[in-house]
Amino acid sequence: MDQVSPKMVSRRRGRLELLQIKVGIAASLLSIVTLACVAGWTIWVTHYVKRESEMTTLMLKEMTQKTDLSPHVGTVLATKLTTAEGGGSLVEVGVTLSNQGNDIARMNLGQRVLSIVKVQRFDSGLPVYGPAWDVAAARYDGMSSALLVFPYLDIGPSESYELKYMVRLDEPGLYLVRFLSRMKSDHIDRHKLRMNTPALIEYSTGADAFITVP
Repeated sequence: MDQVSPKMVSRRRGRLELLQIKVGIAASLLSIVTLACVAGWTIWVTHYVKRESEMTTLMLKEMTQKTDLSPHVGTVLATKLTTAEGGGSLVEVGVTLSNQGNDIARMNLGQRVLSIVKVQRFDSGLPVYGPAWDVAAARYDGMSSALLVFPYLDIGPSESYELKYMVRLDEPGLYLVRFLSRMKSDHIDRHKLRMNTPALIEYSTGADAFITVP
């Protein structure tokens, strides 16, 4: 019967211990890699969910803006001076109203929507204005006597409308030309209710320009 020498037993035991150490190291490395993968996956999922949440919030905000109808009317005022026959100056006033919103807006074109004020003098560097001259009637309403023209204008979304006025000024000097129109819409009515705005307060749009009459 063969006998195993103590030296061979020690060698086998050493190999077994080395194998156990290698297996332990491999298991430790595998655990580290697994933990790293899980951590990376967690970070990626968290980032992805955050990005998806941000995109969802932006989409909801955009949809709300598109469905919440509101007008945004801007005003551009331009003037042109020419010499009138017999003296004085003719002032052509052009007013362009543009609705950049997504709802219709009703603009008032009645009395005092366009006024001209002469600067009488300057006091301590500030202008002293004279009485205002209401020139809203300088706009041509139409040639049909049977057509009833109301003193307002409805401007739809993405629409623009140009108004023309013509007046004659006989006195030279510095003048202020002001266009100021009251604006109405369902959105404004809801906004006034939400903000507890008094009914007497009106929303408006307008523009100013100074002209010098020689």
